[in-house]
This record gives sequence, structure tokens and C-alpha cells, in this order.
Amino acid sequence: MSQSQPPRWVAPVRQSVQLKHCSPKTEQAYRHYIRAFLLCHHKRQPRDIGRR
Repeated sequence: MSQSQPPRWVAPVRQSVQLKHCSPKTEQAYRHYIRAFLLCHHKRQPRDIGRR
């Protein structure tokens, strides 16, 4: 059985949070917030949100 790959945005978030020496709970909170944000905006790229 193959494991599913995490979304592409997870690795950069993890690296950024670890560079700032944040706790694992903070990293988890950031990931949940970003996921909710992306789902709210219909999985569009953040650079495309707000453009018309």
C-alpha cells in the first residue's frame, strides 16, 4: 500500500516554522489555518486570490 504525498505547501511551511524554532503545536496550527484558507478560496493559488 502506498502512502499519499502531503500537499506541496506543507514542506515550505514546515521549514519556515522550524527555522523560527516554533513548537510542533504552532506548526500544526499554521498548517490547519493555511488548509482552511485554501479550502475557503476554492484551492486557488494565494497569488491569484484578489486578481480580477
